[in-house]
Amino acid sequence: MRRGSSEELVAPAQAYLNLYNDIEDAPAHERVSRWLGDDIAESVHEGFEAFLMLASPEPTAQQIAHSHANGRFSGAGYILIAALAERYRKKIGVEDLSNERLMAGLFQLLHSRVDHHAGVPELFRYVETAVRDRGIWNEAMRMFYEPQLHECNQHVEGLYRLMRDPLDLEMSTVFAGEWLQRFTNLVSGIEIELIERLIRSSRLEILRDLLGQRLILASEERRLNWIAIGLIVDFSSTAIYLKTQQILPELFWYIRDRVGDRSSNDVSISPLTAGQREWIVETFRSSWPMVGRPSGTTSGNSNAWDASSFISNQISRIGNYCNEEGVSALAGIRDASTDGYSELIKSVVAEQARKIVESLYRPPTLDAIAAIMHDNLPACMPDLQAIVIEELLIAQAKIKSDDAESWRGFYDDSGNPYAEERCRDHLLGILRQGSSDISYDPETHVANDKEVDITCSAGALRLPIEVKGQWHAQLWKSADQQLDTLYTRDWRADSFGIYLILWFGAQEMKNKSLRSPGREKLSPTTPDELRDMLAGESSSACSGRVAVVVLDLARLTASNN
Repeated sequence: MRRGSSEELVAPAQAYLNLYNDIEDAPAHERVSRWLGDDIAESVHEGFEAFLMLASPEPTAQQIAHSHANGRFSGAGYILIAALAERYRKKIGVEDLSNERLMAGLFQLLHSRVDHHAGVPELFRYVETAVRDRGIWNEAMRMFYEPQLHECNQHVEGLYRLMRDPLDLEMSTVFAGEWLQRFTNLVSGIEIELIERLIRSSRLEILRDLLGQRLILASEERRLNWIAIGLIVDFSSTAIYLKTQQILPELFWYIRDRVGDRSSNDVSISPLTAGQREWIVETFRSSWPMVGRPSGTTSGNSNAWDASSFISNQISRIGNYCNEEGVSALAGIRDASTDGYSELIKSVVAEQARKIVESLYRPPTLDAIAAIMHDNLPACMPDLQAIVIEELLIAQAKIKSDDAESWRGFYDDSGNPYAEERCRDHLLGILRQGSSDISYDPETHVANDKEVDITCSAGALRLPIEVKGQWHAQLWKSADQQLDTLYTRDWRADSFGIYLILWFGAQEMKNKSLRSPGREKLSPTTPDELRDMLAGESSSACSGRVAVVVLDLARLTASNN
């Protein structure tokens, strides 16, 4: 026993580790004494240390790793844990132990985690720290985990922790990529752990390289999971592939689980694009209609209302993309057939438009303000655009102040709005009362011999303004199809412009009423709502080059007479 014979030491080691019920109330180092007496206990403790220092120990670290992978356990491992626990208690240290013995102890603890049950919960961290300090942690992790992966075990002890430990992110990412490439028959749950590590570390190229071979897997569960992965890491190719396949409703849950809520601290992957979220909504909204969560207790996370919640979340997130792609994606799902998600989509469209307007607002720069104060010319197109918008706001203030000379020029004697051209000419007169350094000219020839409603010139800069009455047939398209396509292309405009809408509110004459935005779309009821909706519909406005301005010319009936 004193020489470290495992046959005599296994039972005392089990007693030390509190595996016998009749001595569990004693601290670990006293349990053997209570069971066998002080004299034998002294021999046992000497034997623990002798076992730890054997020249040819068994089991070795490699044997422990392979035994664990094959579901076997050697009782001698208890001796190893007890011996290390005694060193920890006595503060002897482990500097004289070989790397192999340290790894053997670590593997035994990873295998059984009996340290907590034994009342020595600090032991695992003690051994782990020693292995890390020696610089053999990577080697140890390979030796312990790879046999389990090779055997395709249903459960791999400690893999979840390894793939998430902040200390091991770089190492575990490398391991995840290598192990996915080497071990091709992993069970789904283990494979997902490795995949998730790569996704969280933005090593998507490794997953892209594996897609082709994984999409032809015999296991339907794994194949669906890899399709979901493909939609994250190689969306365009996977979407094309799915056009030739039947898309099962069950694929939805695999996508949901892989997209998930990536809120952990080590997440560096970019969120899904608006196009990816649009595809999810378009593909699954009919399979999973809008369903409210029932009252009372529910169970599981794959219910119809869970699907509705995820789809609704994707719709809301598309609304956060205040760019051309986001506007296009939201318009795509908005224009689909009416269903339970349609009202949510409408509200998100309105909110997105509001965000776009707010994000595009650029107050005049100091140079622009100085130009106004000192009658200097603006230095660049953004400054000229900002100055002209300020001049339009001044014109708006004059009109709303009930200055008869300002507002009457937009209405005929019957109180009906004049045609666009006459309204434009009257507005030009108001604008010309402002800065003398900016000239306002109607129907100016620009690139390709096109005529723009108003040009605002300051030196070599020339800003086009396209004017539309609220009734115009192309009201909802002209910002892009006319102003941006035809007029901002002039080299002096530098791709900038202003889309100016004349708002007259409710009108008895149908040909002067607000043009509808389209079927199943709510019409704006205020100038601000119209501005927000137009900005949200326009890619040039979303880019920040074209500013949408709505001039409020609505008058009370009594004022029109």
